[in-house]
Amino acid sequence: MQKERSIVIFLILLMCSASSVYAQTRCITGRVIDDVSGRPVSDVHIYNEASSAGVLSDSLGRFLFCGIGAGDLIGFEHIAYYLQMISVDDRLPDTITIRLNQRSIRTGEVEIKGVGAGRGSRVLPGQATISKKEIIGMPAFLGEADVVKAIQTLPGVQTVSEGVGEVFVRGGAPGQNMILLDGMELMSPMHLMGLYSVFNPLLTQKAEVYKGHAPAALSERISSVISVVSVDPLRSDQQVMGSLGMLTSGLALVQHSKNQKWGVSVGARRSFLEFYEQLSKLVVADDKNYFNTSAYSFYDFNGRLVYQPRSSALLSFNWYLGADAFYLKDALADYGVATDFGNKAFTMDWKQQVNASHRFLVRIGYTEAWSAFHGNVMDYLVSFKNSHKRLFLQAEDLHIIGKHHLSWGVKMFNYWSVPQDMLSVIDNDSSVYYNRFRNQQIDVFVDDAYALSPQFTLYGGLRLHNYVSIAPDAFPDYSGSEYSESEWHQNKKFRGFSSSVSVQWQPQPHHRFKLAGARQLQMVHLASISSLPLPNDIWMMSTPFLKPQKGYQFSLGYYYERPAFLLTSEVFAKMMDNQVIFSVSEDDEVPVFEDHFFVGKGRAYGLEISGKKREGRFTGTVNYTWLRSERSFNSIDQGRWFRDKFDRTHDLALTGTYKLKEGLDFSAFFVLASGNNITLPSGRMWLMGTVMNDYDGYNNFRMPVYHRLDLSLTMALKSQRFKESTLVFSVMNVYNRANPYFLFYKVYLGDSPYDMDVRGSQVSLFPILPSIGWRFKF
Repeated sequence: MQKERSIVIFLILLMCSASSVYAQTRCITGRVIDDVSGRPVSDVHIYNEASSAGVLSDSLGRFLFCGIGAGDLIGFEHIAYYLQMISVDDRLPDTITIRLNQRSIRTGEVEIKGVGAGRGSRVLPGQATISKKEIIGMPAFLGEADVVKAIQTLPGVQTVSEGVGEVFVRGGAPGQNMILLDGMELMSPMHLMGLYSVFNPLLTQKAEVYKGHAPAALSERISSVISVVSVDPLRSDQQVMGSLGMLTSGLALVQHSKNQKWGVSVGARRSFLEFYEQLSKLVVADDKNYFNTSAYSFYDFNGRLVYQPRSSALLSFNWYLGADAFYLKDALADYGVATDFGNKAFTMDWKQQVNASHRFLVRIGYTEAWSAFHGNVMDYLVSFKNSHKRLFLQAEDLHIIGKHHLSWGVKMFNYWSVPQDMLSVIDNDSSVYYNRFRNQQIDVFVDDAYALSPQFTLYGGLRLHNYVSIAPDAFPDYSGSEYSESEWHQNKKFRGFSSSVSVQWQPQPHHRFKLAGARQLQMVHLASISSLPLPNDIWMMSTPFLKPQKGYQFSLGYYYERPAFLLTSEVFAKMMDNQVIFSVSEDDEVPVFEDHFFVGKGRAYGLEISGKKREGRFTGTVNYTWLRSERSFNSIDQGRWFRDKFDRTHDLALTGTYKLKEGLDFSAFFVLASGNNITLPSGRMWLMGTVMNDYDGYNNFRMPVYHRLDLSLTMALKSQRFKESTLVFSVMNVYNRANPYFLFYKVYLGDSPYDMDVRGSQVSLFPILPSIGWRFKF
């Protein structure tokens, strides 16, 4: 590792030295303000008449302009103000304030054509951005808006289902999504068994989704990247916000200093199911009261603290803390079950804007996810824990050189994983299982977006992975395993690459085509424990015996965009290697933890169509996905391809909002989708006096079609105390559809041994659910 660390130190020093070259020229900083109101003026073009170099003022009117000398003329130009010029001489201070005078302009319709030096991410297909307005406008679930519920309405993303809150993108699995909040990775993004996400809607500014094609700096998952961005406290109004729903309440604060150098945004949410426990005791007898035997609670606490010493530099500290806890007990039956899970994460960022065409970022971060399950049934006790921790350092440099938008950098990781910490006690006979893994990783990445012409833009990204497994304190006994210690030493180092290529063709201003291909590696696995219907899935890093996941995806898209509406269509195909399923083995003598995993492959392909109306009293979206997602494991059904559990052939999501009048909006959401796949017996037989099931394949039965309609009415209240006060009336599952959660068969035996009746049964979770919520701001 010494060689790799030397390379990393050299790269970081090289970036710092590049910055010092720019700092040797004279620079001026300052603010541009309106001469009458004194308010800052953003997007002012500040340029050197001699060299034509220039910068733009930020949202606070601040700017930094370098590379100027004595005798230069500096212009300050904005379409809404008169041009102002200043001359550079020795008397000009390094910090100035420019006051611009407004002017009136009368003109006809103006159409602007051109090509910008946008980031390479804009060239990649499979992208979507959801604004805070769209998130809040969705029908609320029990009085609470939710970020992930809004993301699940996008084409290519699995829509909501009964009791399933995870995200499935283009036939992938939940563990193949990298979910970020202000640069912090959150491994468990859901609360309350998937009913709510961990993102506080009061502080959310927007959510960006990359479906399989992501910039090289974010290329760590084979399915998607979901990046949620919180409000910027320096560029937002100072306010206190709150929400009160049927199950949760939240509070958020956004403040900044008078000189707008310091700012903080902080939010907290807490469930209050304990209130229903006390209320139920007044009307329900103790022996029939569900809350006497169970309890559930969750909380989250996140925020940003930022410091901007000058307009070109920003230091920020971001954090997240959140956890869920649940228990179910029955003293008479000597039965008890409890689980808890959660996340904690933080990042510290330093962003430096050297000039208009050069900036760099340095970030250090930590993330941790854990879950624990405890069960006690009479004389049987089981305790299962797992955890995953990651510490990382990132340095990234961005240059705009002519028509090139070039970025490169390095990421270093340390991982600590405990996928299994289990204690099992049966009749006072105890067994302990403990597995711990340690890994390190250094990645170097580079990408470039090149404007070949006004019609063609090319993107290319490459990421080199250098991954090492750290030897355990003591090697296990490999006898009886398909692996050996010599293989461990041979495969402890892994080197590979991820790459992405994309081209965008824009023959006319409103028409675009995108074609892309990507190869991605993923070092982490998420394996579900099917026997536990709780969020206790296992995060497992790649080892010499469990190879990294590989994903190959190709996409072709067409986009037609106008100010009032947007139409998109994309086709895609992907292949996935080293997919895993965790097998809960009854063998106490499994020598190597990796022997618990089935390893196979996957494939998916589909079509996505989306239409969005963005202006007028009525706005809405139509999103449709046709999908086929399959898996194959040598140890399951002789390696035959079978449909994935969440392979939904058809998935249609409709959202709409109609402004009845000022302050009164009506919203609707409708979903219609093919059912999930499950494994059910295809027949039964009598064998030696016992009923035996006969199975024909894996995931061989598709559940009934899923459909649901949600409605909401948002009413703005007039108040002298609050800046905003809004009531939200919602009805989930309006026509009381009994959508299936899972299916099973009941066998009823008659009077004779061969007299039996087999009947199918269905379990549904959510009936019609009316609710009311309140949002306020002051």
